[in-house]
Amino acid sequence: MERVSFPSPVPAFEFFAETYDAFMGWEGRLAREVPFLVRCLEEIGARRVLDVACGTGRHAVALAQRGYEVEGVDASPQMLERARCHAAEAGVSIPFHCQDLRSLPDLNLAPADALLCLGNTIPQLTTRADLRRALRSFRSTLQPGGLLILHQRNFYRIWSLKERWFPLRAALIQGEEWLLLRFYEFQRRRRLLFQVVWLHRSPEGWRLYEHGVPMRAWFAEDLEREAQGLFCLQALYGRFEGETYEPWASPDLIWVGRAM
Repeated sequence: MERVSFPSPVPAFEFFAETYDAFMGWEGRLAREVPFLVRCLEEIGARRVLDVACGTGRHAVALAQRGYEVEGVDASPQMLERARCHAAEAGVSIPFHCQDLRSLPDLNLAPADALLCLGNTIPQLTTRADLRRALRSFRSTLQPGGLLILHQRNFYRIWSLKERWFPLRAALIQGEEWLLLRFYEFQRRRRLLFQVVWLHRSPEGWRLYEHGVPMRAWFAEDLEREAQGLFCLQALYGRFEGETYEPWASPDLIWVGRAM
């Protein structure tokens, strides 16, 4: 079996952008997640929404289809290329920007009513300084009183119970078989390595691609501490269905706050 290791995030994201959507189960995800987002946006009368770390743009497109004025930001040009394709296919106009989420002020965007950062992006900020910098960046793009929704996996439970494995996922891409295997390697001081392995079966045989993403197991109290002076916590949810966050039981941590 041929084995390919990506030495840095850039070639990994370039590759992953081509396979990402096939593995994400978007129909089910959007059916669960978008109603929650819309309820939160409606509660404050938000119209202008910034989707940070938007990936291939599925949430941004879904919100634009519901009449919101949406812009998307991601650090991967390849992901944004896919996002622009999805927006064009859906017949919606969404400006997409390539930018590190810690440097949003450099884009000089008009202040947004709400900012979303979904899909386990926050744990990729592995130091408190970077987390704080990201939160300051988010605050700078929001109106006073603007809504912040952060979503990540519930790392209190994952770290405490050492829940290592994700479910195996399979997909057919251009008629060829692909498998996606994901797991955590636990390190010290709440550091993890998120291992992503793709297996591709072509007529020539199997090929393995792998990439490791350093992460930090941020807990709810970490987010609240680093958000002090920037955001006021409004609610913690453990699922997009709206369930209250339970540290030992919830699969997700959804942190909802308002800009100070």
